[in-house]
Amino acid sequence: MTAVPSALLFGIAALLLVGFAAWLYLGIESRVPGRPVLLGLRASALLLLLALVVNPSIPGEDPAATAPTPPARWVVVDPDPALEARPPEGVLWDQLLDRTAEELDPTSGLARIQRERAEGLTLEALRAGTPAERSTPAGEALIRLAEVGADSLVFLSTLRMEAAPLREALSRLPVPVRIVPIGGEMRNVAVAELRLPSTAPPDEPLPVEVVLVGEGGDPGDSVRLRIYSRPFDEEGGPPAAGPEGTAEGGIEGQDPPGTLEYEGRHALPTLGARETVALTLPAPGGEGDRRYLARAELEGDVFAADDERVRVVRIGELEGGIVLVSVRPDWEPRTLLPLLERASGLEGAGYLRVGPDRFLPLRSGAEPFEPMALAGLVERARGAAVLVLHGTGEALPALLVEVAEAHPRVLHLPADAAGARIAGIETRPPVEGEWRLDAELPGSPLSPYLGGIGLPALPPLTGVMVPAGPVAGSVAFRLRRSPAEEAHPGLVLTTVPAGRRAVALARDFWRWGVRDGEPRDAYRNLWSGVAGWLLASEAMADRRTIRPEAHVLPRAEPLPWTAAGWEGAALTVELRPPSDPAAEGPVIRRDSVNVGPDGRFQLAPLPPGRYRYRVLVGDGAVGAPDGAPEDATDDATDQVPDPAPDRPVLGAPPMGIFEVERFQGALLRPPLDPEELMRIRTTEAVERREPARGRPLRTHPLPWLLLLGFLAVEWIGRRRAGLR
Repeated sequence: MTAVPSALLFGIAALLLVGFAAWLYLGIESRVPGRPVLLGLRASALLLLLALVVNPSIPGEDPAATAPTPPARWVVVDPDPALEARPPEGVLWDQLLDRTAEELDPTSGLARIQRERAEGLTLEALRAGTPAERSTPAGEALIRLAEVGADSLVFLSTLRMEAAPLREALSRLPVPVRIVPIGGEMRNVAVAELRLPSTAPPDEPLPVEVVLVGEGGDPGDSVRLRIYSRPFDEEGGPPAAGPEGTAEGGIEGQDPPGTLEYEGRHALPTLGARETVALTLPAPGGEGDRRYLARAELEGDVFAADDERVRVVRIGELEGGIVLVSVRPDWEPRTLLPLLERASGLEGAGYLRVGPDRFLPLRSGAEPFEPMALAGLVERARGAAVLVLHGTGEALPALLVEVAEAHPRVLHLPADAAGARIAGIETRPPVEGEWRLDAELPGSPLSPYLGGIGLPALPPLTGVMVPAGPVAGSVAFRLRRSPAEEAHPGLVLTTVPAGRRAVALARDFWRWGVRDGEPRDAYRNLWSGVAGWLLASEAMADRRTIRPEAHVLPRAEPLPWTAAGWEGAALTVELRPPSDPAAEGPVIRRDSVNVGPDGRFQLAPLPPGRYRYRVLVGDGAVGAPDGAPEDATDDATDQVPDPAPDRPVLGAPPMGIFEVERFQGALLRPPLDPEELMRIRTTEAVERREPARGRPLRTHPLPWLLLLGFLAVEWIGRRRAGLR
């Protein structure tokens, strides 16, 4: 906007304000002495307020221009894990440090991207560090630097990241940015995925798929692929040097791989391509958890961290545990089964019926789907500690009905009256509509789990099956379609000669589990209580209820553990080398933790490698001090002094082995094109305003003092003249 229209608008606004003041005092207010003076004070205050709104520049120096400011030019470093690569021209991390030193000058600031933020540091601190454990999005960090006053940015990165977020951030940046790529395409092969079933019979060949990716190859390059196996809990592993030797580097090393199951050569995939190698390994033989390692070898490979993948397969039938059988597709099984596993400390397996004699396992998308025949499923269900039947009705095979009738612990989630009849309750057909929980909670074994929850505010359930007569057993809660209608049982706990039964007479409980806050807490408490009630008569002393949630845990992330039955307890977890089967040698690390209300806790991230753990009850120091080995029993006891009646007794301290993966998260992404990224920039994105000359009116104290003075004098004059 030019000066003439601005002045014209200011003059019009000033006339309007003065006219308003004149109209107020000459036309509205009573005729009192001194009206012209009061009118002048009101007009002066309004004109001064208008000037402060417009905020023109006046002669003088802007205090903001002379105040100390952060560096206008920032050098931003992305410490991507790919910087560990060792190409012939030198380690990428060293190249990054050298280029950073070249880009810095006395007026520049240095920042390192850390968890989507840019953290300032010195060049010496950067040299003392190492590449990050995992990739971090860089776009938001660049935008935040610009928001706090950066005048321009220099971004040093391998550019191995998702393209869309970075492009979007560059288009929003209000300051110029120069991208300096570190490295480029490099010679590398990686095992992207190792696909194995979670369970397998011991006497049948084992199907496996290995997905390879690569880059930087020459025509005719081939990759040597080897697959090894060994019992997961087998003693041995990379030697540990004691607390001092493992404080930084963990226990990573050349782990004895075991028996060679496969060896072959395959073509090196081109950049961006994926090659799936489908194989059949010999029958494992024996039973128990077996560790499979796929290793890809390429001559001249410059990045070794992604050359291996490890998976663990349970060989043989699942002994005890939880078996869930679903005869209708639904969200409930995938939401319920993991919760029951955590609540009970038992391993679980789920199956979906897809044909008269075909049941597919409920597994993650990376696992091959090997259907199970009805006969095999019946045997597995018969040996389960807890049997869960979902969506049952007329379609449930007769053999499974017989197993359910004789099983000592069954959770029924029927789909219709026929399914409820299998559970031993006669009901009417399901009544659709939205049914909400009644606010009055009946007395039952689940009352302590549901007390204190706003039951009517929970998401509604559907498909309620109203009992045809009186219900034998305890009613956990009741449901209503409206406040005026009668409430009907929603979940029934009964005891029959064969054992205990929990019967849900409604559907869509999963809606609670997928919502944050109280609905998820109610879902967790409800089914944790059901699992505890079903297993209350089960001797839990020799079950390992405190353990890692998986045999192989991710790198650079908190490590999840499950401790079913120990909610709120204080535990001590000791970590030792895997070659210490008696768990009596030097302690690598000792963590004291409190189990959460969901029966879970987390340990701090660990370096890659294999660890033997021992869990004690009591307090202990967090982290092993540098120096001499620790006594394993200084701060903890081997047994619970006085366990609660409903808490499992911890006999011998739980012990075992778990592993931390060498490579974290996604594979190395192909590097982005820096020239293409720079073309995203537009003239609007890099255009900067010239600094205003003079001093803004608002920064001077005199106008504010005058405004307060005009208003105060006018107020006093009005009171003395008798005006309000």
